[in-house]
Amino acid sequence: MQTNLTSEQYECLYRDYLDINQKHLLPKHLLELAGMKEGYRVLDLCAGPMARASRAAIEMGASYVASVDINPMILQIQGKTWTHAKVEPFCEDAYGYMEYAHIPKNEKFNIVICQQGINYWISPDSIGKLFGLMKREFSVFVFDTFNQEPPDKPNTKEYEIDGKKYVEMDWKIKDKIHHVQAVEDLPPHYTTMNWIDSDKLMKMCNDSHFNIKVIRCGNNDTYICTKELK
Repeated sequence: MQTNLTSEQYECLYRDYLDINQKHLLPKHLLELAGMKEGYRVLDLCAGPMARASRAAIEMGASYVASVDINPMILQIQGKTWTHAKVEPFCEDAYGYMEYAHIPKNEKFNIVICQQGINYWISPDSIGKLFGLMKREFSVFVFDTFNQEPPDKPNTKEYEIDGKKYVEMDWKIKDKIHHVQAVEDLPPHYTTMNWIDSDKLMKMCNDSHFNIKVIRCGNNDTYICTKELK
């Protein structure tokens, strides 16, 4: 099974998820909901090998983007995707970045975005760490996640895109979700993540003093968490 996907492999495996017709899943849409403006500093957590949210932030006028992902392929984006120095890649997990990042007050972030990656790292402690990396005067943490609990036994989905046959499987063991994504001509991709229901997500964000708005679209929830002024 694959562990560290290249951007090309990710694009092939997750074609259904990357469908441009699914507006609510586009990183640009999340950034718009967060109030993205030219000159903003953006932190892209769990950026993924395609760094789609980082790219969208630059296209929307960000002055700086920190792209964080545990996949070492993230280190290739600077020369491969952009030719300027506005994007800085960090190869570590989201919590690791928050734990050790020491950012001066004037370099904190206006927007933190985590597109479909929150279940890999979120915890009460990590949300508190994140709060400290965001600007005091106005900042927004925006993320989206699935809202349907996977079954205890593997659920299989089969479909075809452009003549290629796809198979997805997901299931839950205790609080861990297991997911397998497969397409012909590539090894399957296997991931595990945490299952966190909406009540727990709301409590963690509330306890960290965010004002929270949730937008539900089918099986996807988008959270817009604005930092409260103290």
